[in-house]
Amino acid sequence: MSRTTVLLFHEHSLVRLGVAALLSDLGGIAVRTAVDLREALDLAGIAPTPMVTLISVNFPHLDALLDQLRRRQSEVKERAGIAVALTGPGDSTMPLAAWPPGVHGYIPEDAAPDALGHAIRVLASGAVVFPSSLLSHAVDGMRSGAIARGEAVARRLSGREREVLGQLAAGCSNQHIAHKLGLSQGTVKSYVASIFVKIGAENRVQAALWAHGIGMPTTLDRANRTA
Repeated sequence: MSRTTVLLFHEHSLVRLGVAALLSDLGGIAVRTAVDLREALDLAGIAPTPMVTLISVNFPHLDALLDQLRRRQSEVKERAGIAVALTGPGDSTMPLAAWPPGVHGYIPEDAAPDALGHAIRVLASGAVVFPSSLLSHAVDGMRSGAIARGEAVARRLSGREREVLGQLAAGCSNQHIAHKLGLSQGTVKSYVASIFVKIGAENRVQAALWAHGIGMPTTLDRANRTA
């Protein structure tokens, strides 16, 4: 059984050490931590994959660290190799437009231990993770006049692209989507790239929130009934 490396970057020692100890107890996880940008950049550049990186939203020089991680992501064939999640307050209402490219989830710092372990496993599989409260806030923000425009864009997606987006919006990885739809992972990756261009998303989280925001499951059901 392969081990997942978790890089934990947090500015507060108590939180950093406590979460590291918790993750180490879960088994199958190797935890490495950093307290400042130099340490974090060094670890991000050499850590083995599969790798999940947890970064505090208040970590110093967050943008520079995310840039380094995006470079690492471009070096691996599958996004499941490197997943990045931000951690922060449980009542965060980060707007969709502010979600940094290359980030695949948000884990509240008040999450229960079991929920944290589950989130790590989901991220390591290549799927996305975000709490329902954050999703609801993002969706509410999109509903002011955006649904009609979103549905018009959705109609420009091919039937297969809508299927792939529906799976992506459910948090599925490319590997899972390929298995469920009987496609190769390379084909799924091409569909995902095309979807991003058509709907104006920069990453899987934005695409998933966009799909939920326009009621994508309802849109898909309606399209299937009229096809």
